[in-house]
Amino acid sequence: MIGLSILTKAYLLSALFEKEKKTILIITPTQNEAEELHQNLLLFTKNTFLFPSWEILPYEEQRPAEGLMGERIKILFKFLAKEQMIVVAFPRSISYKLIPPKELQTKKILIKKGEETNRDELIKILVSFGYEICEQVEEEGYFRAQGGIVDLYPPSEVPLRVEFFGDVIESIREFNISTQGSLRHLEEVLILARNESILCDCQGQKVSFFEYVPEEVLLVIDEWSRFYFEYKNLQKEIDDFYQERLLISKKIPSPAEIFIKIEDIKNILSRYYLIHTSLINNTEIKSSEIFFNIPFLVSYNGKISLLVEDLLNWQAKNYEVVVLVRSKLQEERILSSIEEEVALKEKIKIFIFEENVYLHGFLEEEIKLVVISEQEIWEKIKISKRRYKSTEKWVVKDYRELDIHDYVVHVNYGIGRYLGIKNIETQGIKRDYLVLEYDNNDKLYLPLDQMHLVEKYTGGENPPLYPLGGNLWNQVKKRVKESVQKVAKELLELYAYRKVLSGFSFSKDSKWQCELEESFIYQETEDQLKSLAEVKKDMESPFPMDRLVCGDVGYGKTEVAIRAAFKAVMNNKQVGILVPTTILAQQHYLTLRERFKNFPICVEILSRFKTQNEQKKIVEELKDGKIDIIIGTHRLLQKDVVFKDLGLLIIDEEQRFGVTHKEKMKRLHKEVDILTLTATPIPRTLYMSFVGIRDISVINTPPPERFPIRTLVTKFDQDIIKKAILREIDRGGQIYFVHNKVVTIKEIYNYLSSLIPEVKIVIAHGQMPGKDLENIMMKFIKKEYDLLLSTSIIESGLDIPSVNTIIINDAHEFGLSQLYQLRGRVGRTNHLAYAYLLYPSQKSLSKPSQERLKTIMECTELGCGFKIAMRDLEIRGTGNILGHRQHGNIVAVGFGLYCNLLSQEIAKIKGENISQEINPKIDLNIDAYIPESFISAPKIKQAMYKRMASIKKIEELGEYKEELKDRFGKIPKVIDNLFKIIEMKIISKKIKVESVTIIEDEACLRFMEVDNKLVSKLVKLVENNNNLRLDPQGKNILRVLNVKNNLDLVKKILQELR
Repeated sequence: MIGLSILTKAYLLSALFEKEKKTILIITPTQNEAEELHQNLLLFTKNTFLFPSWEILPYEEQRPAEGLMGERIKILFKFLAKEQMIVVAFPRSISYKLIPPKELQTKKILIKKGEETNRDELIKILVSFGYEICEQVEEEGYFRAQGGIVDLYPPSEVPLRVEFFGDVIESIREFNISTQGSLRHLEEVLILARNESILCDCQGQKVSFFEYVPEEVLLVIDEWSRFYFEYKNLQKEIDDFYQERLLISKKIPSPAEIFIKIEDIKNILSRYYLIHTSLINNTEIKSSEIFFNIPFLVSYNGKISLLVEDLLNWQAKNYEVVVLVRSKLQEERILSSIEEEVALKEKIKIFIFEENVYLHGFLEEEIKLVVISEQEIWEKIKISKRRYKSTEKWVVKDYRELDIHDYVVHVNYGIGRYLGIKNIETQGIKRDYLVLEYDNNDKLYLPLDQMHLVEKYTGGENPPLYPLGGNLWNQVKKRVKESVQKVAKELLELYAYRKVLSGFSFSKDSKWQCELEESFIYQETEDQLKSLAEVKKDMESPFPMDRLVCGDVGYGKTEVAIRAAFKAVMNNKQVGILVPTTILAQQHYLTLRERFKNFPICVEILSRFKTQNEQKKIVEELKDGKIDIIIGTHRLLQKDVVFKDLGLLIIDEEQRFGVTHKEKMKRLHKEVDILTLTATPIPRTLYMSFVGIRDISVINTPPPERFPIRTLVTKFDQDIIKKAILREIDRGGQIYFVHNKVVTIKEIYNYLSSLIPEVKIVIAHGQMPGKDLENIMMKFIKKEYDLLLSTSIIESGLDIPSVNTIIINDAHEFGLSQLYQLRGRVGRTNHLAYAYLLYPSQKSLSKPSQERLKTIMECTELGCGFKIAMRDLEIRGTGNILGHRQHGNIVAVGFGLYCNLLSQEIAKIKGENISQEINPKIDLNIDAYIPESFISAPKIKQAMYKRMASIKKIEELGEYKEELKDRFGKIPKVIDNLFKIIEMKIISKKIKVESVTIIEDEACLRFMEVDNKLVSKLVKLVENNNNLRLDPQGKNILRVLNVKNNLDLVKKILQELR
């Protein structure tokens, strides 16, 4: 088949699949082509799969990503089961030899609900399949077994929860890894081996990938000449790596033992019915030829008049016109554009679909068919991907778990050291206690229901432990409280004044606003929409906005800012966007120009990329109101920059600006709305949000299909560097190499050029002339270079999806937030991304450097920017958050407690009613704890206690009990007792009961304060119940008799007093 575009190729092959009812295997020359064809096939049939490669180099000692391995195994099993499907592959994905099919068949197990299966036997099978045990299942390839429940996460599938009743499978459920809560129930599930690593250990001869492909499969080779060329190159690369490895070890298998040769593939092809596809005629292939002449449509670029003209011409020629759109809004948008052409509106067919594919329309003259997509009409289309719900609130107090020997702060006893959780029996009653060590090795055993009184200490390194007893801690707290009063007044003067200023009230969204938002090519996350709603609400209020949008790298903060900027311009206001670097300014400039190109909006940039004359002209036009949006670095803060009518100021990458810069901008424009963006909040920002004097929106939800970045901290090693670069080049990607010293950057260039001469390298740094730097970056974006060797100028906001490997030289010299930002430049697609943090082999690292590198290597999960910011605060200390005077106070009591004291003082100054925290003591004389048999992992147990202690409502308690039952199985009596204690505590707080104590068969309820209303209730209760007595020594004590084994009686009395 010759002359097919990618869309028509996908259409014809899917039609062939539907007609013949046979599996089709398509092999393309490259991975990129395979991915694009797969995406287009998805439009016509769901039953299509991409057979991925391992995405590692030949002979590389690196384990492929779990998801990739799992997807490969799943497809191999589908071949063996002779399922009808379309599979797209490419040279790198089919080159590795595999274990024989009969051996793979032994690496699967089908489990069914109601089936008799031994739990321990299932665990043994999972281990033999390569699954690893863990405390909580959060990643593919892991499992957890506790009591009668086994959680597991098969690669490329959904996490599963298998619950046993004895030796019978009682239920099989999917579950959410974020909430750990169960989802839908399943009747049966097929569990496959974890990955090919475990399969590769098998004995015996390995076979070709085609041994799994039945002979009745239709085999399609796309662009045979290029496929052959790419495979020959791959073979040479394999041989080169083999020779390299031979220098290190002679005990390695030869290429013939591991990989399939192109000559073998040519011989294998004769087994199958073969179809060749090509854009042009291929003289090398002797076969019957079918020529297609189906031209692409050109883009209308939003010019509806041209579209209408063509539609009328096609209508006159009796063509059938089909328009593919993504939403009802887009359908209405097109229909309203051709409103006057009534006959035309009746004739064209509009279909709404939600597939995540890029489409190109086409015109088929013989059958008189025109297919038009949004790609042609607007030039951009929306990619609808699976939505991820935000499952965690941005709760500051829960940002870290406690590790053994961590420093902690107890509100009443001061700084101590955490030693773990211990189960202690006193007077025949068992409870779990938090063990805290204080000065002179004194120990405090804290009941776990009081865990909310303790938090991890952040402030300084190795703080002194306080003595138990004495008055030292109270004196320190008193001194800090006195200092806090002055700070609270200063802060309120600095920020709260904006609430009394009269700002501009922006109007509701216009029709154009809806059109702009519909043109966004990705599906918004729930958090993005919520943050945007909060921003718009602020803008529409009569007070100046001062909102911080905090979201991880690549989570969509920029889109929120774009929509806010557009809203401002629609109200005839100007927008200033302040960014830390010229490169980020240029990227924002290009992004905004692209997004706003169909609207009459003037966007300009003020940076050193512009000449002096150009800058002068821009400044004049800004003053005259000819420019709607100006993007700039610190240049925007200079005196000559004057706006005609500034309505919105956006500060991007807030952590990169000093306080002086930001406060200067705010003073210059007091009544202007301010929107600040950050991924890793600086201590001052954390501080402001903690104490409630800054409005904050949080984007927590990761983009769909995003892998965590694989992070390696290693000594500078040429073998590692070479393999990292070549691996990325082999999969068609690009690389950042960060060397933050301009003086020696040329030396690194020479070193890399000699190490990998075939790779095209270019240097970029901030001391270059602006135009040169701009040209280099544009060429790199266009993939004219493979590797960008740069200083840390790439740190801020650069978004180039094809770059998925970053190598950071002398990583120990960067701050933790810097490392996190740099690493965030990669991993913005559905490819596995790599970050290499190098340090000199001959240098010993300082403790803070080691801590930073350890943290960045451990924090690889999606959305850990806040965690990084807090960890950075621990390593560096709090520094001068609010001036040198306050630094000592923060060190003395810890960052968290200082923030709590400050927020209380601010609330007091505002005149808010601050009620004293009531913490009733509940001692029911019963065993109440989480046993090892229910939860054995200390950190999970700690999290459970913390969650229980934070529950405020009875309904929440019931929900949490069900959650525990779902995750861990039947609730034992000792945990049920814990819930009873917490339930009584919740009720006691509301009626101001100081303590509930049971001794033998008598309960004593002690009230904090007694008013006439309560006395009346107590007297009435005593009169109607023979088991109740008011203590003769005081009105605030109620005694309940005969309560042994009858806790419900005590609970009932508490409820009646509410």
